[in-house]
Amino acid sequence: MNNRLLNTALLIASSSLFLAGCSEDNSSFETPNTSGTPANDSPVSQNNFTLLFSPVNPQFLDPATGTFTAVTSEVSVQIGDNDNQVVTGSRVINFRTEWGLIDPSCTTVDGTCSVTWRSGSPDSMPANLFNTIVAYSVGGQESFGDLNGNGIFDDGDAFNTAVYADVEEPYINVDESGFINTNNGFVSTFTSGDIIIDTINGVDLTGANATHDAGDGLFNGPNCAHSSLCSTTQSTITVWEDGTQVLNGGTIFSVGGSITGLGGSEELVILNNSGNELTLTSADTTYAYSILGGTEYAITVKTDPVGKTCVIANNTATPIADVTDANITCTP
Repeated sequence: MNNRLLNTALLIASSSLFLAGCSEDNSSFETPNTSGTPANDSPVSQNNFTLLFSPVNPQFLDPATGTFTAVTSEVSVQIGDNDNQVVTGSRVINFRTEWGLIDPSCTTVDGTCSVTWRSGSPDSMPANLFNTIVAYSVGGQESFGDLNGNGIFDDGDAFNTAVYADVEEPYINVDESGFINTNNGFVSTFTSGDIIIDTINGVDLTGANATHDAGDGLFNGPNCAHSSLCSTTQSTITVWEDGTQVLNGGTIFSVGGSITGLGGSEELVILNNSGNELTLTSADTTYAYSILGGTEYAITVKTDPVGKTCVIANNTATPIADVTDANITCTP
């Protein structure tokens, strides 16, 4: 491509467009709103603060070969208000990552912006292949059910914490506490090993207390007229969301085998290395766990049947395919 010709063509095109918009009388000329989205500078609502990844699960580790490949992921945020409308006013969105590198912030335009996450060193990669990313923005509000449609949280509205979160301070869930399974994701729970993102302290917005602050049980937002649930210390809140990447592209293997030697009402309880129990009976002829590809599994006997000893063959390894020969044999 001839860059000089390209630049000349662009310059001519730009000049033509500019001249087409001019006239002798430009006193009424206005810059048009080309966004196509009505202006809305309302506070960002927690329930409408959305974090998206593309790809969702970047394949940094190939579980079949054990090799690593540098990867990136686009991390995007979408913001809306309590009425489910796009917030078009610009907001600074901050980002933190458990592992790898991420752009520190972006500023929304018409309710969205994005940054780039980049993979880091294999030496410091999370052992369980889960990487948590957090996005947050100060000056938002908790969500509520505006049942009377007046835009104000008052006695006629709903603030059920099962639906409308009592927002706690953001944090990076390093140990994935609250993990359910690889299909259902996380119900995140803060524990002492997690990384604090110190934005509020429950008293003011200084964020200087160096501890994780839980929700206060009150509504935090600028439009509050409730007789008993309005926060007297925080008229805004840090809205945030976290998401978890699986660094092997999301590959999941089945690990299990056959069961022999169980009879009658006998029960055998086994454990995998995530602490998940599985109770086996004489009705079971096979069993299986799910595990992320590239991670080591370890299956142990927790409780033998009465009067018997059970042994698990091939009970630990790092799978590169489904494992079907971790067989269990129980003998008197």
